[in-house]
Amino acid sequence: MSWDVPLLGVVPDESYLARPSLIDLEKIFKTKLLAGFENRRQPHYSIKHTHLAATDLHVFLEKLECAPPNPLVVTHCTRDDIVLGFLAHARNSKERGHSFGGAMVLTGLDLRPMDYVEELLKIHDIPVIVSNLSTFDTMDRIRSYTPKLHKEDEVRVRLAVSHYEPHIDFDTLLRPTDNSS
Repeated sequence: MSWDVPLLGVVPDESYLARPSLIDLEKIFKTKLLAGFENRRQPHYSIKHTHLAATDLHVFLEKLECAPPNPLVVTHCTRDDIVLGFLAHARNSKERGHSFGGAMVLTGLDLRPMDYVEELLKIHDIPVIVSNLSTFDTMDRIRSYTPKLHKEDEVRVRLAVSHYEPHIDFDTLLRPTDNSS
């Protein structure tokens, strides 16, 4: 069966486009970053590499050491040990000349990290956002979110254009159609 419709393109999947950025996380949780504003537009975090830190500090740091680039870590805001371990790992990576790129989502109903912890995160500009939801609901929102293209996310827009452009026949797409039938 032929539909007599020209094929405009076949576009392979690009998983990076489905990864939320910090801007997306701000939208999900209706809040702003606590720290890490330099990284607001990038990197983008893989949903399948989002880690729930509910273990002891030693196990958390071992997992973080083996984590893929740009890990997104979710933990309760009362876990100062995990937050400080995350901060230390980020600083050590930077001192070794590696780009860590990780971010943290702190959870807790109307809670915030201790003042001294919040101050350290701001001093070292570590990307952290606070969710006023439970840890379970926070993880659920992150995993069920589908990122969209928006003008604030210049990294995703540039990637989408460079990914889609070679696979679409724009000449056919923009050609006037014959509406005589």
